[in-house]
Amino acid sequence: MRKTVPKKVAILLPTSIPWIALCIDGIRRFAREHGGWHLFSSPPAVRGTGESALALRSMRGWKGDAIIVVSDSEDELRYARRIRIPVVNLGGGLARSYGVPRVMVNHYKAGRLAADHLLGRGL
Repeated sequence: MRKTVPKKVAILLPTSIPWIALCIDGIRRFAREHGGWHLFSSPPAVRGTGESALALRSMRGWKGDAIIVVSDSEDELRYARRIRIPVVNLGGGLARSYGVPRVMVNHYKAGRLAADHLLGRGL
């Protein structure tokens, strides 16, 4: 039986934002159910301590397989295109993706689903 080498995936997200914490939970569940992923995450930085959270540029030289990031920085996203590691962006604050695949919520469709649900219940 051939043993597969686990993939190393970095998660560069500010965990203090509630929806991001839920995303991280979903990523961890997926990794646990499908196996083969070692997850590396960036803890939030504590102000005044000199700490800083991981950013794409801080991953230079990292020997990983993929990075999941929340970024609304044009400079950082342009940098993401140049590194040789696949990057997926969960940030939606910019109109353009700068060539980096991103996953975003369709707020219009989410609102429509909620309204249809309530209308279907006679409200």
